[in-house]
Amino acid sequence: MLKAKGAGAHEVSTYKRELAELAAKAGSASLPTADELCNPESTIDWAVLVRAIHTQRASVDEILRKLHFRRERAFDSRAITNIRRFLLAGYSMTCDARYLNELLWFARDRGKGLDRQVRELAVALFADNTDQSGRHVFPHASQEVLTRDIKSFCDKSNALETSPCHGLRVGLLGSPSFFVQIRKQLIELGADPRCYLVRHHSDRLPRALLRSKMLLQAYLTAKGARFPFEDLGFDPASPAIGAALRRDKIEVCYHKLGFIIKKGTIDGPRLGIINDHWGALPYVRGRSTIEWSLFHGIPMAVTTHLVDEGIDTGRLLAMFDYSRAIAGMTKVSQVRRVVKEDAVRRAILSICRLANAANPVVPNPSSVGATFYSMHADIERHLEGVILARQSGACR
Repeated sequence: MLKAKGAGAHEVSTYKRELAELAAKAGSASLPTADELCNPESTIDWAVLVRAIHTQRASVDEILRKLHFRRERAFDSRAITNIRRFLLAGYSMTCDARYLNELLWFARDRGKGLDRQVRELAVALFADNTDQSGRHVFPHASQEVLTRDIKSFCDKSNALETSPCHGLRVGLLGSPSFFVQIRKQLIELGADPRCYLVRHHSDRLPRALLRSKMLLQAYLTAKGARFPFEDLGFDPASPAIGAALRRDKIEVCYHKLGFIIKKGTIDGPRLGIINDHWGALPYVRGRSTIEWSLFHGIPMAVTTHLVDEGIDTGRLLAMFDYSRAIAGMTKVSQVRRVVKEDAVRRAILSICRLANAANPVVPNPSSVGATFYSMHADIERHLEGVILARQSGACR
């Protein structure tokens, strides 16, 4: 779709003017909900919804989030029309690629593609929002500000060093396969690491592996995870998880869990649970963060932070910049490999910082940046085929 012929400048300016005129007519009616957008019997007050895209970002973001979780559902054609109309208006008025991303997902509609006008407007808007390198504008912060902030935090994190952790009780939450080297280095630093397994994952294949004792044991043996761990069962919300951490007087946790961590678990360790987020917080939250960072030209950084009940909203510990290490790479998988290979170093430095620093955490304002969702294949093809390809050519 992103390569299709788009509408002309006149059609785009006409569409934007129509949206502005519609928003100006908005009355005092309440904002339509995601449920109403998805209900073909609903009467949508489009003037109110279009105006809210600019004036009620948090509420409209919630509509976007709920639509994201309904990507796979079957909808009446009238509901699909409503959803697409909202997403196209959102993209036009905000230059926020998250709207385009969801529009592409909903374009897979049961054998019916986007109608011609919507498709051409979306393609033309995309062209307006990308520069000569193919990168898309990031409307949530200026490039100057986010680059400055990321560099400053990374420079401070570069000064971090490992330090003795005598007697520190560290909880390692997740499959023992992730923790072979982390556990070894913690023991060398004098810590007391303990591993806790929860047999659940939000993705189907890892979940199947975790739920089969025989397959899991074979996998752990192959990965060299030949050390004791406590099996806490299959329920990600089980109070037994937090109870085990409190019972063992765990001070710091580092996790590699494949699901959203519940409050009972968060409250288990004294100092908190560390998450390794593959993006620069607070600017890029959520999923496909490597892809969205590259797509927007945001420095490729990884942030370690404390887990709270929000999505990547916990206070920040450290940030690690991989922009130079990935220069010239043409595949997302190559970038992901570079980030993954340095995970042990990030974990150890972040555990030491949380345990030993006087003021280990910094704010992570929820009003900054955006929460992203899994990237559509069409956008990823643009990322690799245009952005990374051109970047690779410039690096030669």
